[in-house]
Amino acid sequence: MVETHFKFFKFQPSILYKKEPTIIFDCPARITPTKNEIPVFLFIKEYLNEKFGFGAQKVEIQIVSKGKIIGNYFFENIEEYKTYEKYGLTAYRFPVEKPKLENEKIFVYPKIGNIAVDNINSSSKMPFSVFLANEGYPNYENFPAKYYDLHCHSNHTNDHIEFGAPVVCISDVAEHCGLDGVAITDHSYDLSCKPENFLEKDENLMHWNDLCRGDCPQSPAVLLGEEISVRRNNGGAVHLGAIGLKSFVAGTADGARSGYKRKNEPTINEAVKSVLDDGGIVFAAHPGEIPNFIHRLFLRRDYWRFSDFKNLPVTAFQAVNGNFDKNWRTARKLWIKLLLSGKKNPLIAGNDSHGDFNRYRAMNIPFVSIEENFERHFGKARTGIYLREKREERREKNIIEAIKNGQTFITTGPYLSIKDAKIVVKSSNEFGKIKRIWVFFGNYKNKKEECAVVNFADEKYNYSQEISPKLLETCDYFRAECECENEKGVFCFAATSAVYIKNSLILDFF
Repeated sequence: MVETHFKFFKFQPSILYKKEPTIIFDCPARITPTKNEIPVFLFIKEYLNEKFGFGAQKVEIQIVSKGKIIGNYFFENIEEYKTYEKYGLTAYRFPVEKPKLENEKIFVYPKIGNIAVDNINSSSKMPFSVFLANEGYPNYENFPAKYYDLHCHSNHTNDHIEFGAPVVCISDVAEHCGLDGVAITDHSYDLSCKPENFLEKDENLMHWNDLCRGDCPQSPAVLLGEEISVRRNNGGAVHLGAIGLKSFVAGTADGARSGYKRKNEPTINEAVKSVLDDGGIVFAAHPGEIPNFIHRLFLRRDYWRFSDFKNLPVTAFQAVNGNFDKNWRTARKLWIKLLLSGKKNPLIAGNDSHGDFNRYRAMNIPFVSIEENFERHFGKARTGIYLREKREERREKNIIEAIKNGQTFITTGPYLSIKDAKIVVKSSNEFGKIKRIWVFFGNYKNKKEECAVVNFADEKYNYSQEISPKLLETCDYFRAECECENEKGVFCFAATSAVYIKNSLILDFF
């Protein structure tokens, strides 16, 4: 969510600045069929309470389907719906009855007083699009997967330009979307600052301690993590995702905070060692994203390169950050180069959501305008994790071990797996029929991948096929990708991690 109250000096011009709290509505972009309501959230960022007051008002929520109003909901005393109040952020949750519709998109239009959707200058004020699913996410009963969003931010990320939603709200939305869990990966440079003033360093690490002491509910599973700013050899900063660590790892290189000293910043290798020694896992966060000139100049922000992975035991590779777009193509190229060099980095996906449950809202031009991406939202890009253990009390350990072992695929729609040289694809009406499948065979000696393509004249929702042993005779690993298209012409995509071959035996994972 967008922070609009920061200024470098008192009389600095800003089109976004208002002498009132930031007011933002949000709701899930998808409702799984097992849920009977749509939770609509209202976030009020009361930056400097004594300066900006806010009186409780009536909330109205309108539901529209196919151009017709099918529901009007009124909430008179919003204080009754308050679910969170801390660190200058207040959250309200309004339960709206789910319409008796299936496999259909509706629109949710919330208002408080004369404010519709949000009070941010330059935003579209468009209603929220919500898909009412008639099926859960596609899955395969013989080799089932759990679905996780492994990169999102809570309100413990709080800085000059953005802030996240409370963990309790993130968990709630994950459950209503149909996810099995999330990883909270707040910025290291935000976690090390005081909750009441993000410009001051906090020696007591209140943000981190709050997360560790219970801000992370267990239904659905919420994994504690961190997005650490780490130093490349040239001094530029890249982001290292960490999950399952118990101790905070510092890193402020690109946080725009005063008192930065390069020599005090952790190198990539130092941060990786700290997390692994602490029992966690690490991943290259959004390695396909190339920072713009302003970010590189003023924030010292850099991007992941092939040389960064030399002698680096990174657990996984976040190739998708919101969608299979140009950043995926950049990350994919780097990932394949790593695979062919002998590196075993399984794929994971996330959305880097800061709230952004229904659509991505972020700063575009500081102090001037924001950008909105209606195709990117919390839970869209998911990590499918094949779990062998089913005991709930071991869930976090199972997730960590499964990612370590490469038991993952990434998707914005279909289920995809390779098990015992058998490819399985499962889709649904929501994500569409299978259009094509690619199988890639990597050879270390030739530093090259060969590709076999399966095109479908008669498109279908389910597909399974044994891979011919002859195709595996000369490769060191193989992997698969697939594409689906629904009736509205919307494409979705999935890709597996690599499956390796050793001594003529196919290894399920590592």
